[in-house]
Amino acid sequence: MKTLPWESQRRGLLLATQIYCSPWLIIMTGKWGCLVIWLIQQILELRFVTTFRQMTPVTRWLLKTLRMPAIVLIRPTRCRLRRAKNIAPKIDGVGIMMRQILVCFMMLVLGLPAMASPLLVEGKKLTYQRILTKPGAAIMAAPNGAKTGNYPPFQILYVFERKDGFAFVGPNANGSGEGWVKESEIVDWSQNIVASFTNPANRDRQLLFDSQENLNELLQHEAYADMLIAYRKKLSEGEAPMGGVVSIEPEEHVDISKNFYLLPILQAFEEYHPMTGDPFLQMELASLPLDKEQGAKSGDLSDFEAGIVFVIDTTRSMDPFIEETRNAVAEMVTKLEASNAGKKLNFGVIGFRDNNAAIAELEYRTKIYAPLKKRDNQKEVVAALDAMEAAKASSPGFNEDALAGVEDAIGKIDWAAFGGRFVILVTDAGPKLPGDQNARSKIDADALREEARRNQIAVFTMHLRGKSGEANHAYAEGNYKNLSRFDGSGYYYPIKDGSREAFGTIVRSVIEDVTGIINVSAEKKLAEGTKPNGKPDVGAAGRAMQLAWLGRQNNAKAPELLRVWASDVDLEDPTRQALEPRLLVTKNQLSSLRETLKLILEAGEQTQASGESDEFFNQLKGAISRAAQNPELLDQTDLDSLDEAFGEFLADLPYKSRLQNMTEDRWANAGSERRRILDQLRARFQLYEMWNDDPEIWVKLHDKAEDGELVYAMPFSMLP
Repeated sequence: MKTLPWESQRRGLLLATQIYCSPWLIIMTGKWGCLVIWLIQQILELRFVTTFRQMTPVTRWLLKTLRMPAIVLIRPTRCRLRRAKNIAPKIDGVGIMMRQILVCFMMLVLGLPAMASPLLVEGKKLTYQRILTKPGAAIMAAPNGAKTGNYPPFQILYVFERKDGFAFVGPNANGSGEGWVKESEIVDWSQNIVASFTNPANRDRQLLFDSQENLNELLQHEAYADMLIAYRKKLSEGEAPMGGVVSIEPEEHVDISKNFYLLPILQAFEEYHPMTGDPFLQMELASLPLDKEQGAKSGDLSDFEAGIVFVIDTTRSMDPFIEETRNAVAEMVTKLEASNAGKKLNFGVIGFRDNNAAIAELEYRTKIYAPLKKRDNQKEVVAALDAMEAAKASSPGFNEDALAGVEDAIGKIDWAAFGGRFVILVTDAGPKLPGDQNARSKIDADALREEARRNQIAVFTMHLRGKSGEANHAYAEGNYKNLSRFDGSGYYYPIKDGSREAFGTIVRSVIEDVTGIINVSAEKKLAEGTKPNGKPDVGAAGRAMQLAWLGRQNNAKAPELLRVWASDVDLEDPTRQALEPRLLVTKNQLSSLRETLKLILEAGEQTQASGESDEFFNQLKGAISRAAQNPELLDQTDLDSLDEAFGEFLADLPYKSRLQNMTEDRWANAGSERRRILDQLRARFQLYEMWNDDPEIWVKLHDKAEDGELVYAMPFSMLP
């Protein structure tokens, strides 16, 4: 069914702009100008409820203002506006036919093109149909009409009409179609899910197959391991692949956040792995880098350098460990100066305490004692550690603002010159989390780890588990383990009894391991993988960083294919993930997601404060109904569980929201769990705010993309 042209946000904005820009019409023509303005308002009211839900907040605000009406701001016309109000009842009986004539008249007068919404996915109320173009897809002025050009491969477009084997498509949802393409030259893709390769440092490169049948044949074969060896041998020797293998993952890590590529998931099936019995995904993918020009090889591992930034708790109890860190760094610096790695490993130092606004004697919350930079020697770093002293005053509470220190290490340190990026967090207390009145960071450990990962930084936590903090150890460990995961491995170091000697040994070991990574890099070799003793292995992180660095230097690309099948887990070791599903969100969608979270948080905090938690769902339903928000998200006012507040946004994704089973009854009986959920959602909200304001993460998929159509590949783990 075709939609009326008034269901476009852009149309509403254009009309609103025309009205705001037309006060001269009233001044010049008196009551007739008022009549025209009133008629425009009546036209806007034709499908007002539907239109209002489909407009952005700015558009809705303009239209609300117009209903008052807008020109009331112009003093000389007040009396004429009053006369216009008296005209209204006479016009009200004109009827639908007259209104339609007026619509056409105003379109001619104002020169506004007719616009329509994209088609909806079958069975959906608000999700638009989208497609990917195949290589060579031709743009035509009409079905079977004259060719006007070609789309680049894998252009993502909205579908506005389908007719006789052709689709009328365009780049923006709030625009209109721009040309026709053959159905045979496009691939339907409405779920907006993409895959990204994980770092292949500690697994084998993933094989890509021409069909699901060939992938299954390998997985079910009794000689599974031998077949894999044979397949890889053929590929390494440059011979024609066998068994339906059509390509292999790049040797160097393709970091999607630095070198964006499209790997759309066309369909996915959850199966049980024959080796482990665990669920995994078999996915049909399409792949093509946005930039088809392969960059020239410009770097090798001999240029690889590393940086270590110490983030040290400088509260009252930490004096011995500040001194031990200084001793370890001074000792290792002396060794480094006598080695080839001396100038390729550099250090930085950050101190953190707690909220100095609450207790001025703390002097600072965070302080950069020595920035990370290339130096001829590390005397500046040793001097900075010499100058570092523990606070003289006590902090407000046992936990300290460790996340603020790590946040500064990620965001305030310039890592650009370093391929190896290590943050060593040293503390004897748990972190203050969002929701704590003395915390600075607005995101939790999970979200902060994602920011570190996006910047290819590994956080190693040295947790000094002294006897005085036993009641805090479990809480601290849980958060620091989340913070210290990198590329599938954990880098949480629990130091029993807060032993200074054990701490010094671990710090020296980590610095030696990073030095070893630089030494093997100088030989153009990759660092060794996981150690058999199960302890955190710096070499595994270093290997991942080497591959990521090579990928950036050499402009590594995803394989150029059309349609392939792959497993999301490593074929040799199904406990390791090889392909990570992500949701390709537009800036508009992220904005709407933030608005939904804001409504949930407001309703949650109000009912928590009033002690009426059993009213939370009712308040949320009312807020959603009143908001009439972006239809891509808020289409639900009858909520069975909390995840349904996001409407079709989370529907049909291969992802289970933590809110999925939070029903009205469970929420009312959740007790302290309610606070934890609200704090987690607030951390997500703050993370989305950071993403929204970070221009570096947003990708323009085509030249005509509006700002709201820029995209970011969001990890599923960062969804609500």
